[in-house]
Amino acid sequence: MSQAIVKPNNPKAMTAFRCAIYGLIPVAGLLLGPAALALGILGWRHAKANPADRGGGHAAAAMILGLLELLSNSIGLTLIGIGLQSLTP
Repeated sequence: MSQAIVKPNNPKAMTAFRCAIYGLIPVAGLLLGPAALALGILGWRHAKANPADRGGGHAAAAMILGLLELLSNSIGLTLIGIGLQSLTP
């Protein structure tokens, strides 16, 4: 009983997913988070227009991770900046 792995034929969704995964590296998410979000939206649209190409799950994961990365990295750097300002007299 072997199951074949079906590869999605949706390069935008796959690129968005990779950007989202690499964006988990601290500070890299500031650049890769928005890229994952934008490419995820494009990949989602492609998956909806061409259901045979698949990749909707990768696109959805990329959109969610990209948004979370952007928000968390922005808030984190803002808090670091506030903390550094409080150290200077």
